[in-house]
Amino acid sequence: MAEGELYRSDTLLVRAVPGEDRTSWIVSFDHFRNQPGFAPEGFGETFLRDQRLSAIHVLCRDNSWYQYPDTLLACAAIRNALVGAERVVAYGSSMGAYAAIRLGSAIGATATLALSPQYSIDPAKVPWEWRWNQYRDAIARSGWREEVDGPIAGEIIPYVTFDPTDIDLRHVERIEQDICIHRIPLPYTGHPTTGYLGEVDLLQPLLRAVYDGTDACALMHSERGRRRGSSFYLGTLAGKQPPCRLDTAIRLAERASVLRPDGPIGHHSLAKLLMQAGRHAEAIAIHRRIAEMTGREAMYLPEYAEALAATGDLHGAAAIATETAGKFPGAAHIHHWHANFLWQIGDHASALAAAHRAVELDPTAVYVEGLRGYQAMLERPSGGLAARQKRRRSERHSFLRKVGDFLAGRLRPASDRRA
Repeated sequence: MAEGELYRSDTLLVRAVPGEDRTSWIVSFDHFRNQPGFAPEGFGETFLRDQRLSAIHVLCRDNSWYQYPDTLLACAAIRNALVGAERVVAYGSSMGAYAAIRLGSAIGATATLALSPQYSIDPAKVPWEWRWNQYRDAIARSGWREEVDGPIAGEIIPYVTFDPTDIDLRHVERIEQDICIHRIPLPYTGHPTTGYLGEVDLLQPLLRAVYDGTDACALMHSERGRRRGSSFYLGTLAGKQPPCRLDTAIRLAERASVLRPDGPIGHHSLAKLLMQAGRHAEAIAIHRRIAEMTGREAMYLPEYAEALAATGDLHGAAAIATETAGKFPGAAHIHHWHANFLWQIGDHASALAAAHRAVELDPTAVYVEGLRGYQAMLERPSGGLAARQKRRRSERHSFLRKVGDFLAGRLRPASDRRA
């Protein structure tokens, strides 16, 4: 069986990392990443190596949902390398789960484990999906590849974990229009379910069950009680409470933070809810603690900036927004949001630069209009400036909700990336 690089192009890199048993293999597919370029390790590489499992890792150049002209060539290289393998498991999370389902047959898989997959992000197929619009639009400019994104075919019945209280349910239902699946619903665990599974120590048993061909659904059903000890579960449940149950939501988030005092998930949920309750000083203190415990991980910074802004500390908020933009260099919506803060503190030149960056990354109407708005405000008399800045603040708060959904929908802290 091959070892080392099996395939390399400008878009895809495939590496084999054999374990003790080379008769069965796991093929992991790369997930969404903040930085373009091939990552040092594939999805789950350390985890699989520690389990002494033979693995092949597929890494992507960028977040194009495997819409590359050579995707099937890379799959053929994998299939050829695995000739004679007794069992091949296609494995991935989110974008990688999309690939595991759609490319499993092409690599010769005998089983699939897909954690929170999408059916597609093509608006012609899933018009209700909005979480990855920048990347969707970029793919559309080069064209969707129906050999990858067309109807799903194959005899594999994948095991699919998902949060049925999330938009991911709609993807599962759409997948089921093409093929049969083994459903593993995990309510109030968020997207992707990978973080929850790692936290409650179910990721390894679940993957092992699929790898060994045992009943993964029965395993997960028997262990459903573990969610009561999960900060992901309690934190997500807290965030799903209606406004009239804000006190209940805060109590749930407090329980989540107590469960994992050294983990950010429960604290982050609590800070956001305290902001809703008008308890700004408490929320800011928690945000500061989260920044310290995570090494200022980018996914937690936007709400921190907004909390500071809510107390009138616009310069502090703008500084954190600048830091966030530096950590999300390829995210157009972050630069658009950043520009609003810069404009409010009077740094108009930097605001224009940030707005230009958003348009360069994603020339969609909202970013183009934002840039034109700043340019127009500079050209007009100052009399209406206060009203326009007030409108900008309103737009920023509306946009923050989308930023929060983006971060909650696609990112998990490094400490929780167990596979």
